[in-house]
Amino acid sequence: MKISSLITIPALVVALGSASHAATTAVQGLVPTSVNNTTTDVSIGYIFTVGASDISVTSLGYYDFAEDGIEVQAEVAIFDLLGNTLASAFIPPSTPVETFVDNNYRFISLASAVLLSSNTSYLLAAQSGDVLDNGAFSNVLPIAGTPILGSGIVFVGNTLTASTPAPFVTPPNSPLGFDIYLGNMQYDVVPEPSSAALMLSFGVMALLRRSRSR
Repeated sequence: MKISSLITIPALVVALGSASHAATTAVQGLVPTSVNNTTTDVSIGYIFTVGASDISVTSLGYYDFAEDGIEVQAEVAIFDLLGNTLASAFIPPSTPVETFVDNNYRFISLASAVLLSSNTSYLLAAQSGDVLDNGAFSNVLPIAGTPILGSGIVFVGNTLTASTPAPFVTPPNSPLGFDIYLGNMQYDVVPEPSSAALMLSFGVMALLRRSRSR
């Protein structure tokens, strides 16, 4: 009985270390200097660098000016700087139940989290959306403005564009000249193993060895 009760201690340590918490939103508190409706089909993105710890991306988002849904479906994706797609998601129009809103962005969860490496740069891009059938323009673009940034990442800046048929996104590569934070993401910073938890685990292992040797 004593041994079995000791075996549960490492599991308890792991459970405590992995307690649930809210994911971090990359672009927060964005107040655009202006907003414009989409006038053409383009991919718009910006480069960011992960800090000293890896991050785990859990959802991707798209700017939703009035938090009442975007007009047309659009893709959001994360690329490495070679143009390889690491994560992507389509944000559906309107306000479907599988989406949620945070900081004026409409998010959808990824099927599985995507790990991005520390001290590495990536490109987060979104498709601007197509012109509606009635000739009206579709999704709203946030022009310029300085957002609050989530912890654990640094924005390199340099908003880039590329001509892309809606609703698909491709890695943008032409400087735009001003900032548009159209896409967004939510993520968890991957913590380093706790030294206290490691010490406790080693202690439990030592006690188990002593108990079994008797």
